[in-house]
Amino acid sequence: TVINMYNQKYHGLVDVVQWSFSTLRLVDFTRTRYFQVEALHDCLIRYGDQSEWLGTLDLDEYVVPLPPYETIVDYIHENFGRLIIGSINLWSQFFCNKNASAYTADENDTNHLTIERFTLRAPNRLKRGRQKYLYRPRFVQYLSIHRQVIGLSKEQPSEKHIMLAHYVFMTRLRAMSGCGLNETVEDISVRNRFANKVKDAIETLMNKHYSNRSIL
Repeated sequence: TVINMYNQKYHGLVDVVQWSFSTLRLVDFTRTRYFQVEALHDCLIRYGDQSEWLGTLDLDEYVVPLPPYETIVDYIHENFGRLIIGSINLWSQFFCNKNASAYTADENDTNHLTIERFTLRAPNRLKRGRQKYLYRPRFVQYLSIHRQVIGLSKEQPSEKHIMLAHYVFMTRLRAMSGCGLNETVEDISVRNRFANKVKDAIETLMNKHYSNRSIL
């Protein structure tokens, strides 16, 4: 995989934790999640004491900072950096479709990710259990994927400043808030193309890092 390739080339850049409960003959209570809660708590135990924020996201989810913020870090530091809170609660906004004959040139450009092509989304954030959290490890005692945390209060960020952009389910399509069942954007190659973008970004970052070391 892309992650393993860079983990071998730049040791310590990424920690890869393999999950294989099949050898122990264990079965998750919710089969479709494959021990996600356990993975989240493992992350808290491993990295909680050295991290200001923790989060868990799927490959079909993107935390997107909105203007005037250019990065997630900028937004968090300015709005929550000094607050004693347990988490930031992000509600999913799912991509919706529209008449293909009305697509703009950018929306027809399949060389870009769906998140880059389409700006039309569900008019309302989905508030039926599909939220995710950015946690402050020092102030929480229990983590969950889509539920409230046990710890200090959670904050609701402004949807004008940050959003959780979410692709529809590719294998189990369902009606989302503001979207009809057949009004969805499908992009079955998103994982490979997103991985390529991550690969290019890491390569640029590492080249800059080693270039700076050479100058020093």
